[in-house]
Amino acid sequence: MAYAIFGHHPLTRIHVDSMTMSQYLGRGVVSRGRMTMTPSLTTEVSLTPYLHNDFDKEAVIIGIKNIQAALANVPNLTWIQPAPNVTVEDFVNKVSQPTME
Repeated sequence: MAYAIFGHHPLTRIHVDSMTMSQYLGRGVVSRGRMTMTPSLTTEVSLTPYLHNDFDKEAVIIGIKNIQAALANVPNLTWIQPAPNVTVEDFVNKVSQPTME
């Protein structure tokens, strides 16, 4: 799960056009993905390894909210995803999940 921010870094005084933050779940994750081989002998992710149950979704929701809270006082910071008018819950629940064919 990745989300992005825009802004100006106050310590280095470097203008940052964008920054992507990724969240990785480890302990307690029960969702598993699947990689399959195509007829042309390439591989593809046929089932993503995340957000298959409510516990994994809740962990991601809490993580995003924690990051938002930690960065709430950073001046000139704009969240791109999730957008300001979208709740974290709606953002996470709308992540598309490919299905096995």
